[in-house]
Amino acid sequence: MENDIKKDVLVSVTGRQEGADMDTEPISLTSQGRLYRKGRQYFVSYDESALTGLEGTHTTVKLDGEEVSVIRTGKYPSQMVFKHDNKSMTVYRTDYGPLTVVINTKKVSSTLCDDGGVIDVLYEIEIENEPAYANHLLISVEVKD
Repeated sequence: MENDIKKDVLVSVTGRQEGADMDTEPISLTSQGRLYRKGRQYFVSYDESALTGLEGTHTTVKLDGEEVSVIRTGKYPSQMVFKHDNKSMTVYRTDYGPLTVVINTKKVSSTLCDDGGVIDVLYEIEIENEPAYANHLLISVEVKD
């Protein structure tokens, strides 16, 4: 088995939400972060900013085979799990209280390796039993020289 790695990276996260009555502009965040590999699992960690509305929150993205987990700690803790053709449920904490969210993952793909890459996730969410919204999450990881 290869040695584990730790590298400084530039993380670019783009999210877009679409629904029957809305088509939002993409939200983009670029942040300094870290790329880790432990065995066959990859981790990308970075701090959120005011731009995403999650200031004071640390995010770790875990890639384990074909499953992606987004784990947030700090002011807005949550955990979302994305696995192709799989539904999961989570509680999403906001300033207005907790919300129950059902995640229906449509596609997960990744080119993430020791030299960076991309994680691409298409999913739908239902919030408090309201109609689903389609979402596209794109995470690009670029190793810094």
